[in-house]
Amino acid sequence: MKLLKMEKVRDGKFLKNYELTYLNKAGREKKYEIVSRRELSSPADLGAKPSGVSIIAVCQGRLLLLQEFRMGINKTIYNLCAGMLEDDETIEECVQRELYEETGLLVRRIWAILPPSYAAVAISDTTTYIAIVDAEGEMADHTSENEQIEAQFYTREEVSNLLQTEEFSSRAQLAAYFFSRGCLNSMLRITDSLTAKQLYDLKKLYRCSFPASEKKPFRLIRRKQREGSSEILGLLDQDGQLVGEIITLLWQDLLLVDYLAIVEDARSRGYGAQALQLLRERHKDKRLLLEIETPDIPCKNLQERIRRKRFYESCGFDSMDYHILLFGVEMEIMTYQCKVSFEEYHGIFTGIYGDIFARNIVLL
Repeated sequence: MKLLKMEKVRDGKFLKNYELTYLNKAGREKKYEIVSRRELSSPADLGAKPSGVSIIAVCQGRLLLLQEFRMGINKTIYNLCAGMLEDDETIEECVQRELYEETGLLVRRIWAILPPSYAAVAISDTTTYIAIVDAEGEMADHTSENEQIEAQFYTREEVSNLLQTEEFSSRAQLAAYFFSRGCLNSMLRITDSLTAKQLYDLKKLYRCSFPASEKKPFRLIRRKQREGSSEILGLLDQDGQLVGEIITLLWQDLLLVDYLAIVEDARSRGYGAQALQLLRERHKDKRLLLEIETPDIPCKNLQERIRRKRFYESCGFDSMDYHILLFGVEMEIMTYQCKVSFEEYHGIFTGIYGDIFARNIVLL
């Protein structure tokens, strides 16, 4: 195709219409109509200046979606937070402003800003950025009288259901689909391939996160890792910084979360929930279980125990119908969408640590 000429045919308040004349591969002229947000003086101006940004925002493992009324189609659809670049505004400033104006939320961290891409390539030369961000704060409406938006965060399961029943913009639909498949969790990853620095930070986190009575010697954990019955997993952010740890025990088809900890200044960001989700995806063939101090008895840290149980329940875990005494501490066993008997649970320790260790675990 060869472009022969381009001329403006209509000058609207916000959109400008152009007619492009091409010489097609058959040697005949083909006229093509487009709209643009920009004043185009030559073909070189087509798509040359980005117009705005679409924002994929997540918070504590949930995706931000807008229910937005769009005048162009006379209906409400699910959409991403998005808006236009203002004069002399950086893309980072635009992301922060648009997120706040449409939702009241703040940008905690910008993970990535993708290069400009064409928003509606069949009819327009409009290009926009896509920003992927962590959001924080409280929802509030700062929109104009011409905007009708309801913003909400959704879990992966909720997004999966929405994709089957609701109408989306194309970019929001793609973002929602990949979020529902766990792809946005690639901002965090769990790995047992740790650098010396990451392992040092992990050991430091282990030592300061659990009471002395609950900790096993780290050299014992390392030995069980070498034997293949334990995993020492680091939770890393996009920059490779350690933000958490998971230490597990593996026995037959059972996976016990022995220790889970998040770095102090990375807490309240949903990393714990994401870590458990990543662990489930890593071990899809395993039955997942963990122990918690029961909140059913009077104790000094009762509120902490209640919060911990509610957290695991929010992640899909349920308590089994028995309690245990683990080295003198009453514990509950919680599992993820499965049943694990006391005999099976007890067998983990018999199999990995032997009978002497396992004698300290008693069914109540």
